[in-house]
Amino acid sequence: MKAPIVQETLILLACLAAFRCPAQVAGYINVSCPPGFSLIAVPVYGYPNNDPANLFDNTSGAYNGCEIFFWQNGTWAEYIANNNPTPPATATNGWEESDGPMLLLPGAGAAFYNPSNAEIVLTLWGYLPQGTLTNTLNPGLNLVSSIVPASGDLSTNSVMAFPSLAGGQFDGDQVFLLFSSGDGSNGYTTYTVDSLSYNPPGNYGWDGLPGQPDPVLNVCQAFWYRAGNGAVQWTEHFTVSQVVWTNPVKSKTSSATGGFDDVWSSVMVKSRHFQATLTGQAGKSHVVEVSSDLRNWKPAGTNLWPSAKFAYTDPVPATNKMRFYRAFALP
Repeated sequence: MKAPIVQETLILLACLAAFRCPAQVAGYINVSCPPGFSLIAVPVYGYPNNDPANLFDNTSGAYNGCEIFFWQNGTWAEYIANNNPTPPATATNGWEESDGPMLLLPGAGAAFYNPSNAEIVLTLWGYLPQGTLTNTLNPGLNLVSSIVPASGDLSTNSVMAFPSLAGGQFDGDQVFLLFSSGDGSNGYTTYTVDSLSYNPPGNYGWDGLPGQPDPVLNVCQAFWYRAGNGAVQWTEHFTVSQVVWTNPVKSKTSSATGGFDDVWSSVMVKSRHFQATLTGQAGKSHVVEVSSDLRNWKPAGTNLWPSAKFAYTDPVPATNKMRFYRAFALP
């Protein structure tokens, strides 16, 4: 995919606030996996779907020896990274799918095994889910995650809006967070819902035992939830802040926003630069903005699009923890 160079510009800052449009957002997240096991999540919609064979292309053999495990009805399903299997037809994009294709959708979790003695970084490319997003934690063990790329403390009403357990209706339920020692060995920290006996004020229903750290999740970190009192509905409300611009000469509004047609290609994976094809309005100037936290956005450039399609390549390599993109037409 070829793209014209997008020139940096600050001219856009002369147009701030009254031009509003909702933003479709795409981008990437880098997930660090130390030696041994990690519990990972994918809070984006990948291309063409969220089969890990598509998310983590292994045709070059970069992940050989790694394994991904899915929790399926009380048992494990397995993917093995092997770009030279026997027979060759048993592999997709360098992965053997012995239990059939699986999808690692936002809100789910999987176990990733790194057999090496060095950290492996997985890069996730895709679109962000937005709106009212509900994850049902069913009775028994659930391997789950936040649907959105957020981090926070489950014992407070954090940005992830984990359901309050302070009413006592879920007392006895448990959360298990996997930790790594960095040498390939792992263990779990256990948290129990107990809103009555041990809970200090404001602890949101967790036991709050002395000396126990709070259950803090990182972006793309999955965890176990054991529900023993019925299903738990975990609903997150997530929308990227609106694009707001003002023309100081003449008030003008527009709903025009750039839509992403494609945010994945083998060229992007190899070059380590985000690439996308966008659809906007022919003959109008469009802005591409970037963000590393989904709250603060800055212009990466502006271009006049002769046609409705525009190919964009970020000149900055994909080395950030996460970086997201949105585009829209100026009035």
